[in-house]
Amino acid sequence: MKIAFFDLDHTLLPIDSGDRWTRELVSHAGDDRQALEAEAERFHQGYLAGDFDIDECVAFQLGLLARYPREKLDAWREAFVRDVVAPIVPARSVALVRASEAMGFHPVLATGTHAYIAEAVAPLFGIEDVIAARPEVDASGAFTGGIVGSHSYQEGKLRLARAYVDAKEASGVKVEALQAYSDSINDVSLLRYAASRGEAFAVNPDKALERVALEEHWPVIELFAKDSN
Repeated sequence: MKIAFFDLDHTLLPIDSGDRWTRELVSHAGDDRQALEAEAERFHQGYLAGDFDIDECVAFQLGLLARYPREKLDAWREAFVRDVVAPIVPARSVALVRASEAMGFHPVLATGTHAYIAEAVAPLFGIEDVIAARPEVDASGAFTGGIVGSHSYQEGKLRLARAYVDAKEASGVKVEALQAYSDSINDVSLLRYAASRGEAFAVNPDKALERVALEEHWPVIELFAKDSN
């Protein structure tokens, strides 16, 4: 088996789907909307600057899920994927995933956007498996605001990717090679892990990742102009 890890936001998609979804939930917040908008913006700017607390950010995002009934969330998510995400999926991104598959790689979406959204977006690229922060649910399926396992940011994403590979090998599947695709210096540890067992690709890279890619002779792929959000 060969495995390819694909980042989502600004790699396959020209937007930050996690931030856009957060803003969607905040828009339904009623009297708390203004304060939540400010908090969402603080985390977004912190992410862009590389200066924020990932555990605090994930707690905020998953806490938003816990504010609303599951039925409403599911309806909002369906509309979000249909109206916001699906219309802007680049054909070149889908082709990139298909090209990797043609080389015998099994695609896995490895994203900082939590699994409730990532698992709804992945089918747009023909991807079934998702590595992401997993919101905790109670016995009725309602979100608790907690997380199951690890976040999927920097070393957290690497931990989850390693665990995915280790689980395959523990089940008797030989993992022969890896690929990883990302736009962000935040994923440099995952890219180096993949490069040690195969290939790493800098896709629409930020300046810091572009420098690393040039130093380590990773291919650089430009799929689209990146949105600022």
